[in-house]
Amino acid sequence: MVCKGTDEVLHPETAVGIRELLAPRAAVITPNIFEASQLSGVKINSVEDIKNAAVKIYELGAKNVFIKGGAKLGTPTAIDLLYDGKDFIILESPKFDTTYTHGAGCTSSAAITAGLAKGLSVKEAVEQAKAFITSAIKHSFPLNSYVGPTRHAAHRLFND
Repeated sequence: MVCKGTDEVLHPETAVGIRELLAPRAAVITPNIFEASQLSGVKINSVEDIKNAAVKIYELGAKNVFIKGGAKLGTPTAIDLLYDGKDFIILESPKFDTTYTHGAGCTSSAAITAGLAKGLSVKEAVEQAKAFITSAIKHSFPLNSYVGPTRHAAHRLFND
């Protein structure tokens, strides 16, 4: 929905399509903070703002909302939030001093999907994905001086 490294929507009509067509069909919708702000209309600067955005996105019809806040909030830890229409579950992990996080959002969503395909509950799949991506970011690496991906094998290689 957004271009990596910017806060610009690639195609404004994308948010409309997600709101009207995809969200009502989603078992889990996984926006980052900027995307959650675009989908909900809530300016996000705090955990309370993330909760408010999650409620509004849930009201679009998504069965579960997982907002990836990560290191974007001014908190000492990376914070993500899962909302199932009743409960808010905050998932925290250490922040790592790296800019090599290319693919983190897509990797997180794919890990959730894999967990669901293995029969995990949404909560279990999200918790497993959070651990997976935290390790992948911790052990990320540079491709050049500007960008680097998360290390997908880190969870297995380093037993984090």
